[in-house]
Amino acid sequence: MTSAVAILTNNDYDQSLALLFRDVHHPQVPVKLFKSELNALAFLQDYK
Repeated sequence: MTSAVAILTNNDYDQSLALLFRDVHHPQVPVKLFKSELNALAFLQDYK
């Protein structure tokens, strides 16, 4: 089971699609968008 999801995006188009996914599907786990892999990994550390 997934505890949290970090989505890496490197452009505004991908970020818009990821936000649309999050807002439409209302995931049951925390979902955050990041442009930095280090920040994404730091976010996921809280859910180990």
